Amino acid sequence: MRLWKNEDARVPLALIGVLFVLISAGTSLKLSQMDARMASSMATNTDINAADTALLYARADLARIVNYAGMSALKQMGETPVIEFDPNSQYNTSGMPDTAEFNRNWARGMMTHTMNQYIESNYMYDRYQYRGYAVNVEPITNWNRTDIIPIYMALDRGPEPPLLAPNETYQTYWKATVPLTISIVDLASGDTIDDQDIIVGNLILARYPLLESLTTEYETRLNGADAVMTETTAFAMGYTWTRGYFQYTTIQRMDLKISSTTNTSHL
Repeated sequence: MRLWKNEDARVPLALIGVLFVLISAGTSLKLSQMDARMASSMATNTDINAADTALLYARADLARIVNYAGMSALKQMGETPVIEFDPNSQYNTSGMPDTAEFNRNWARGMMTHTMNQYIESNYMYDRYQYRGYAVNVEPITNWNRTDIIPIYMALDRGPEPPLLAPNETYQTYWKATVPLTISIVDLASGDTIDDQDIIVGNLILARYPLLESLTTEYETRLNGADAVMTETTAFAMGYTWTRGYFQYTTIQRMDLKISSTTNTSHL
């Protein structure tokens, strides 16, 4: 109270220090409140983005599994291809004796089985989690939901043999797609916040289709009167005839020399 009655022009330094302390405390409190509001806003945005990121990562992982499942199926099909099949098999969808289609359907069945094993191990019962969210995937109900799209390419052949007319394009790769039903679960509340039907696909990085196409073409040319068989036959016959005439001429010359030598010795 004596400060109010003090008529000196000077202000005590202690009073100025107390004033600065109060101003600093108020400013710090205000900044802390602003930081808290900003952190709360960023946390809300992070929660929203976390669900989208979880779905994005899950789709990328499932696409990777499509490729692995396809490579495994093609490896198995290459090692043990089906040559004769049961007409009543589920993979004989056309009802016709088409071995290529049967093997392709068999590959689709093996891919579906491999993908379902991975889904049951990693994408059920909230096993796949990311920042408070889980992504669940329902198993594939039928193998024929897995679709295979052939990728065609042309071969860059250097010398073209005469009369050889290869196909313009060959099946080089397969692209596999499969429809999946997914759900995103908020682990904090246990509620499902989103359900989606998506299509996951990927290029199968195996060149079995190209090998099959080239082998089929080679078999067709060998078993039919096609270009390569005509060339092979003509070359073999020409070589045989040329060699035969050459040997015949050589033998005739040797006979003439022997006859001439015999007549000279008698003389």
